[in-house]
Amino acid sequence: MSMNQQSDNPFSGNGTDQRAALPHTISIRDFRCRAGIELRLKDARLTPQSVLLHGHHQQREFSPGLVLRCGNSLQNCAYAASATLEAGFTCIILLRGELEFRIGDARFVLSGETDTGSELLTASTGNQQRLQRICRFPQQVRYLSISATPAWLASRFDQNSNYYREQGDGALKVHNGKLSAKQRALAAEITRLEDPATIANPLLWEARVLELLAIIFSAASATTPATQSMPSSIKPVTEDLSRREIQCFQRARDAIFAQQCQALTVGQIAQTAGTSASALQRLFHKFEGVSVMEFTRRQRLLRALHVLESQSASVQEASAMAGYNSAANFATAFKRQFGFSPRQAASRAKTRQT
Repeated sequence: MSMNQQSDNPFSGNGTDQRAALPHTISIRDFRCRAGIELRLKDARLTPQSVLLHGHHQQREFSPGLVLRCGNSLQNCAYAASATLEAGFTCIILLRGELEFRIGDARFVLSGETDTGSELLTASTGNQQRLQRICRFPQQVRYLSISATPAWLASRFDQNSNYYREQGDGALKVHNGKLSAKQRALAAEITRLEDPATIANPLLWEARVLELLAIIFSAASATTPATQSMPSSIKPVTEDLSRREIQCFQRARDAIFAQQCQALTVGQIAQTAGTSASALQRLFHKFEGVSVMEFTRRQRLLRALHVLESQSASVQEASAMAGYNSAANFATAFKRQFGFSPRQAASRAKTRQT
């Protein structure tokens, strides 16, 4: 599926350069007419003529295989849309609203709010994947996404680079995290340049997209000791980091994943990683966009979600696994992260099995 003025799929495939100057309306029937799209609605009273989306949607192909899509629209109802994620690399940044994405077996809830910051989701795959996007309530959604085909990536990266070694098996790799201050500033600049009311410099617009991609790739490469090969025109943000700092960051992540059931302090994690607590905080803010404890909290909630959906633990047991002594506090944090309660997660899992 390629995005045009009547499409709102941020993970869609490549298409032509289109810029919408005026808001437009997409009905349920219009949306369902898109090739490869499956749409499920929560409200049975909606008709094919009912408005699904209303707002601006734009697309720009800077070079063959590199596509930017931007959208700012009112989602008028709750829905779940399924489509195909093409091979290559894609990232989506949610600047406003809350959406759930499911790719393969991975599941993420993205939110973009002024007080808590924005989130991004990146997906890299050598094969087509099934993508599902879920909007749980009417809301205003603003996003931008960048897609790069395997051919575009091959033209920018050396075949012996760390990027190609990591992606050599073609397996799906998905990452979710908060935007760093630099990433958020670039995303805001990109959306400003795509505004139909702005006389944008196309070269500057493309430069900002490439710079944002460079930062995203650099953050991903920090999980391995080797330095990822970047396009020669892009300056990676990790070039001022030593090999030791990158290794410290990886050891800290490994310690968090290995001891999710234990209440670790930042000092204990830093000691395991071989660095100071303040230095570790700086590394996590640079690579994950959040503090060490916020990263740990998210991972524990994801683990709780997994055991609830697999029905391998009760809500009370999942709460303890996530490190919460209070079931009420666990439920509040869980719902804030995923948009639904722990009991709803468990009951949905039972419903799917019946």
